[in-house]
Amino acid sequence: LKVVWKTGAASVIHEGKLDASGISEFDYANLAGGAQVVTCEVTDTKGVVGKATVNLLINSPPGAPVVSILPTNPTTTDDLVVDLVTPASDPDRTAKELTYTYAWFKNGAPTEQTGKSLPAGLTAKGETWKVVVKANDPKTAGPEASASVKIANAVPLAPALAITPTTVDLLSDVSCTMVQAAVDADGDKLTYTWSWTVGGY
Repeated sequence: LKVVWKTGAASVIHEGKLDASGISEFDYANLAGGAQVVTCEVTDTKGVVGKATVNLLINSPPGAPVVSILPTNPTTTDDLVVDLVTPASDPDRTAKELTYTYAWFKNGAPTEQTGKSLPAGLTAKGETWKVVVKANDPKTAGPEASASVKIANAVPLAPALAITPTTVDLLSDVSCTMVQAAVDADGDKLTYTWSWTVGGY
């Protein structure tokens, strides 16, 4: 008995004979992604042909996206947000049909954060944060893509000052008082420098 395996209407992917157990078996790794109809044709010595078909869905995993973290030079006051610079592609479906998973790492250690953004309150100066992103189709996940940033020093917020008296003459003593101290998001110890100008000079 002669055995021919085909895809679609005419593409032959294997030809052979039945083994001693009446089985035709082979390996084939080049089926295109998507829906496929595979047909097996068996021809006996008299030329009589028997056929059987099977419908297959060949799923190809999505590719890796290109990602970055915004802002690119964050401080502890900034939320970290994943930017999909280039979305993943999938040979079987449109990019809009893909979903993404996110895993955040702090200084190389995994965390429980799995969102597209990371709240500023979870970061501190000097930490390195990395996000690992995978695209997913309904069947499987694609390869990883990652990006990382280091949390930079945050600039302190300016203190609030008051000058008294508000109206002066050449004989007046003038003083400047700090009515609200500066705030540093990193908790650093602050020092102050003072300078006076008159008429912008």
